Amino acid sequence: MYIKRYTMPRDRIFRSNSTSEEIMGFSVGIITLLLTISIVAIVYGRYAVDCLAAWYNKEPPPKYRVHVGAMVFAILFFVLGSVLQAEFDKYSECRHSGYSLGECIMMHR
Repeated sequence: MYIKRYTMPRDRIFRSNSTSEEIMGFSVGIITLLLTISIVAIVYGRYAVDCLAAWYNKEPPPKYRVHVGAMVFAILFFVLGSVLQAEFDKYSECRHSGYSLGECIMMHR
């Protein structure tokens, strides 16, 4: 039994009157959260390794402001993740329309 999938015409996918949507999207999702949490974990992990190395070498612990750095990186990676999430959503919607990944990439460039 063959079931035909409904696919949208190629010229109707992701056409909008807004030029800001085509330049850069902004969406909060799983990619945003994963990037933000991972960069904060990397910053605190590096600080922990530096503290462990200082303890092992019998030196004073590092004096840099790890909390400020973690907050700055978290904000930067939240914005980066939000832009990447919008692109991921766009390609995901195209893939669910029945096109291959290559077709979706070529359609939006």
